[in-house]
Amino acid sequence: MRKEIRILDLRTLRRSWQITENIGANSPQWLGSSSNLIWLEPLRNGYTNLVIRDARLVDNEYIAGPVPGHISNLRVTSIPFIEDTDDDLGFAVVGKVHTDGSLFNPTEQSSTFDNVAGHSHTKRRADWFTSPQNSIIWFGTLTRPSEAPNGRYVMGKLTNLMDHFKLTTISLRITSGQEEDCRDFDINSWAIAFVGSDFDEESQQSSCSCYVCPMLRWDGYPLDSLYYAFSHRGLGGNISSPILKHNDTTVAFLSQKTRGYSSDKNRVIFIHNNQTSESEELFESQDGKWQWDLSPSAITYWLDRSLLIQVEENGRQALYKLNLDNWWPDKPTPASLELLSSFLPYGSIVNVTPMFSESSKSALLISCHALNHSKEYVIFDPQSPGRRRAAHLLSIFPAAKSKKFGHWAQMGPKCIHGSSNLLPSSLDLDIHRSYGQGFTDAIRGSWGGLQYNDLQKVFEYVQNNVNYANIERAVAIGHGYGGYMVNWIQGHDFGRLFKALITDNGIFSMKTQLAGNMQSLRHDFNGLPRENSSEWQKWDPAQYAGHWQTPHLVIHNELNLQQPLAQGLASFHTLQLRGVETMLLTFPDESHSHKNPENLLLWYHTLIDWMDKFVKSQH
Repeated sequence: MRKEIRILDLRTLRRSWQITENIGANSPQWLGSSSNLIWLEPLRNGYTNLVIRDARLVDNEYIAGPVPGHISNLRVTSIPFIEDTDDDLGFAVVGKVHTDGSLFNPTEQSSTFDNVAGHSHTKRRADWFTSPQNSIIWFGTLTRPSEAPNGRYVMGKLTNLMDHFKLTTISLRITSGQEEDCRDFDINSWAIAFVGSDFDEESQQSSCSCYVCPMLRWDGYPLDSLYYAFSHRGLGGNISSPILKHNDTTVAFLSQKTRGYSSDKNRVIFIHNNQTSESEELFESQDGKWQWDLSPSAITYWLDRSLLIQVEENGRQALYKLNLDNWWPDKPTPASLELLSSFLPYGSIVNVTPMFSESSKSALLISCHALNHSKEYVIFDPQSPGRRRAAHLLSIFPAAKSKKFGHWAQMGPKCIHGSSNLLPSSLDLDIHRSYGQGFTDAIRGSWGGLQYNDLQKVFEYVQNNVNYANIERAVAIGHGYGGYMVNWIQGHDFGRLFKALITDNGIFSMKTQLAGNMQSLRHDFNGLPRENSSEWQKWDPAQYAGHWQTPHLVIHNELNLQQPLAQGLASFHTLQLRGVETMLLTFPDESHSHKNPENLLLWYHTLIDWMDKFVKSQH
């Protein structure tokens, strides 16, 4: 898929044009109210250029400044106490940091550790084992001569925000899957707000807080001792999606209550006073369960007078609006929410961006995703008497945390296109969040129970209601927890209903899970193995390995620290020892997910060849 930065004419909505031919260009931002656009371009030497061009293409692009390392997630804002001009602007980016406080350059990584025999670690988080560098926020200025309105911008000094505010033990917490589109920090003229991650030695769990850094200057000038960063712990669990109003240092964010439980309900928290930490929980209830049964995934201010809330509801991402005016004396309730239903026909909401144009100051740019909006279509008539019955593909996957529906959500249609012989049915094992928190919490103490029953019901529904599906030629495939479930299926009677199985980065034995980084397991299994060994043993796929007999493809990534490679090797060797037809595919340069395009191509070809071998029609 080709990615490019394009300009859309909002007056006609029919005219657009490409702003740059560089395929690596990313993070486009407007420079104030001007027609200039700025973006990032990574270089082969590990540097990153800040590139600027007039969106009307009236001149050539130019480089405002090179940055001696890899940066991402550019944000631009005006500077406080400066007249309303575009001559002086502030910006912030995300980049990794060396232990000496300097910006990390990925091309220097191999030489940095040439003479090091090993690394010592005190923290238990997967990425710390492969990269000692933390992700942090950097900030700087963009200035142009005021006497020359058409002059060129020049980048000022890049400053380490954490070092500037004496937060050197804190790193930026980036939600998995959002590395290049981070929602865990926000900026305006007066402040930078971000979710900071630290490690609790006592509980051996990651913890996080929302930090608000007042930005009276953006040039990195040393701070007066009176100025410091404010921290807000929220409700005690994970924090995400911090947002700032246009000209205000108070922050709002999403917070969970239970530490170590990533599927806990997100609740909206407003901080009314940074110094006193005076806060308010939206839709707070006396029983502590929150008045709204759904869990928001992101929030955005709209004209500072409304709150836009993205939430999973009935299997899709929906968008609600809450009016922030007139909260006194009656506080808002879920009945105060307005569903923006006009977007529903276009699928799930991916991203929401308020827009300001000459014609409208209240427009929204909405990104949507729907499987029926793909570039290629397969058309068939299920009532056609001459149609061959298609083999059944049961796809089991946990939804991407960013809810942008990665390659797993699109796998079924692509396999149909590649093989023309498969009818997919998918069960999103995270989609239960869209049916209320009680439905979500039911996994506790039932890792291989209720979900397993759901999969059987999906299979039975296809068998009894889809007459063009041939369930006698069925394949099951799963990734992550879905891979665990495929291994669980293999050891039970349900596994005999499939002609072939595919486990992608799954779990072979629960006894080895402390080698990974799944902190929510303590919650899901009501304690650690030493505290509740019977629960861990009960849901261990390895204890049923003596029943494995269905042909099985095992895929595992060598850099996966959530589920180490030994899990895949154990599954593969177990199948070999039992004489079951099997195949092992490994990727030495991938972690838990497949991102390299060449690897994805091999992944698809291997999957399709494996499935065709067992279920392809002979006609």
